[in-house]
Amino acid sequence: MVQMKICNDDLLPKVARLPLFAGCASGAIKSILEDVQGKLRQFDAGEVILHECMPAVLMVVVVSGVVFVRECGLTDDSRHLVQRLYAGGTFGATFPAIAVKTCPGMLVAEEPSEVLFLNVASIRRMMEKGASPRFLANLYAAACTQGFYAWRKLMLLSCYEIGDRVLLYLKWRKEDGLPSPVKFRYGELAEYLGVNRTALYRAIAKLRKSGKIRIEDDTLALA
Repeated sequence: MVQMKICNDDLLPKVARLPLFAGCASGAIKSILEDVQGKLRQFDAGEVILHECMPAVLMVVVVSGVVFVRECGLTDDSRHLVQRLYAGGTFGATFPAIAVKTCPGMLVAEEPSEVLFLNVASIRRMMEKGASPRFLANLYAAACTQGFYAWRKLMLLSCYEIGDRVLLYLKWRKEDGLPSPVKFRYGELAEYLGVNRTALYRAIAKLRKSGKIRIEDDTLALA
């Protein structure tokens, strides 16, 4: 990792527009980054950012690109897609408040991406001192957001019908203001929805026939 040069005129605006630093002045952001040992790194598509075997000592903030979060399955080398992180998204925002020994998931860059690493122990010390309240409030919001999306995933998996999972997934993407129609691959979507790929293919064909969704080339959207 290359330690971020926080005095860099081109870099500070990137960090300043992240939700984690919303409402913080430039001077405060520089100070916070020094306190939490902020480091910026670029990753190529397919490159592993964090692995399950690594100690949970880093919090990740996506600066640009798309990052996939996967968890281990019940068999060796079996993982399923838990979440996609876009610019501004965080992983590990709860780490400073809870005792997690190892990283609970594997982060992989889906496309060329930049991520900001923050030291968890340093953030914990900041919390204990009550320093940088604006930053800590943003961190609390990020942790709550992670909890909300975890609840969403449970709600998604509780749908008995595969077609309902597809519709709910598309509905939430639209509500979150994410690009629509969404580019998709059957294998990736089946992995995220927790279903068999063949069963997903049949469910999507049924939804398309009923006019509930639109498919054009490799994109999928609500009708």
